[in-house]
Amino acid sequence: MSKVISCAVVGSINTDIVLRVPRVPAHGENLMARGLTVGRGGKGSNCALAAARLGGSVSMIGAIGADAYGQEALAALEAEGVGVGGIQRCQGAPTGLAMILVDDQGENTIVVARGANDCLQPEQVATALDGVCPDLVVANYEVPLECVQVALDWADQHDRVVVLDAGPPRHERPERWGRRAVLTANQAEIACLLDCDAADEEAWRAGVGELLSEGLLAVVVKLGGRGAYVQGAGIAAHVPAFDVPVVDTTGAGDASTAALAMALGRGEPWLAAVRYANAAGAITVTRLGAAAAVPTAAEVEGLLSRGG
Repeated sequence: MSKVISCAVVGSINTDIVLRVPRVPAHGENLMARGLTVGRGGKGSNCALAAARLGGSVSMIGAIGADAYGQEALAALEAEGVGVGGIQRCQGAPTGLAMILVDDQGENTIVVARGANDCLQPEQVATALDGVCPDLVVANYEVPLECVQVALDWADQHDRVVVLDAGPPRHERPERWGRRAVLTANQAEIACLLDCDAADEEAWRAGVGELLSEGLLAVVVKLGGRGAYVQGAGIAAHVPAFDVPVVDTTGAGDASTAALAMALGRGEPWLAAVRYANAAGAITVTRLGAAAAVPTAAEVEGLLSRGG
């Protein structure tokens, strides 16, 4: 029986309010939504749930408010078997909230109030990582950069793979990447990090090369319906997407990040790991919502076996 991979996720915990709309409203327009759902979200929480459903032993490190949304987020993580000992309760701020518009093409527009996510402290991150001592670490940009740096440094000191999701878009970079750090981002996020045009693929590919020269192990750029581009560790390749019907793209990038981390934690080769990540993202877009849409390991293996 293969070893269960332990994973610690350092990131955000939000409540998602999702509105189905025919299109994004114009400035000053009052547009009627076709539906509303409230569920669990946040790039960190989504990744933690995805990693658990993909067979990992997962611990969540983050912060919530002392409110009903925070209690619901804890309950949802615990119900999936995610360890919550590293979650800080913040008395002075509400649990993070995301307002998400999903149009008729399944594309989303998101506004996030980080709330208690900004209360996460570097010391808390270091203590929690020491306590669980995971096989791999996942982090994202929806928490303070100082906390991201602690996650990167801890992974470097303990010779662990760390996957950093550079979302939401930020211009800031960590001071140190570490020897086994993998950066993943969509085109908008990598362009923001590199200060270039997201549509200029030649520019951001050149920028990826610069990032690798700073010490990153690899960079994976998520291209939506076109798949993903991976560069580093002796490889530069485009990995095609799976052809699936798109219902809602919310959370697909988070599922992809978690799947990439789990595949790398198992020691899979780069192309196989990115294809596994593409499959997890593909299944997620066929369903409405974020946390509710992330797939199980059996579902991902099923899509991989069918090919496409």
